[in-house]
Order: sequence, then C-alpha cells, then structure tokens
Amino acid sequence: MHKHNTKKIKQQLKNIEREKFFEKRLEEEKKRGEMFELSYVLIKFKVLVEDLKKVELNIRSVDKAGYSEEKKLLSIIFPATQLKNVELLKSKMLERNLGVLEEYHED
Repeated sequence: MHKHNTKKIKQQLKNIEREKFFEKRLEEEKKRGEMFELSYVLIKFKVLVEDLKKVELNIRSVDKAGYSEEKKLLSIIFPATQLKNVELLKSKMLERNLGVLEEYHED
C-alpha cells in the first residue's frame, strides 16, 4: 500500500491515534492507574491498515485507540475499567467487527 493511501485512510479515522501518540497515552494511563489505584484494560486486535476504515469502534470518549502499522495491531485502552471485563469487551469488539478484526495473543 502506498504511503499516500495510508495517510488518507488515517485521516478518515480520527478516533485512531498514531502509534507514538497512543504509546504516550498508554504510559499516562499506567501512571494514573498507579497514582489513583485505578485499573484499565488494554485490548489488541490484528487488522490490516486497509481494513481500518471498516472498524466500528463504538467506544466511550475516554477510551483511546491506536494503530501500529508495522505490527498491524489496533490497540484500545479502556481507562477506569475492571480487569474482569476484558473478555466481555473483547468479544463485543470481535462480534461488531466480524471478518475485520482478529483476536491477538501476545507470546
């Protein structure tokens, strides 16, 4: 895929941050969690850059999504969310984006 096409797709997806901005936000969330004893959920999905425009996020305004073009990963932070809800959140995202998102497991 050409860089021009990638930029065009990313411009259409205002809710998905570039990886470096997302990583900064993730670090802030980790610090906030430690300071205020709040848990957060981080979920990752495999998705091709050309399929990003098909992704239906449907997340709260405090939740943030980021994309790693190199790793082909869409990551979503759900701040102030209990860890017990991770499977529910993951299954809802996969259901809503059947055929677009693929579950990701870290090694």
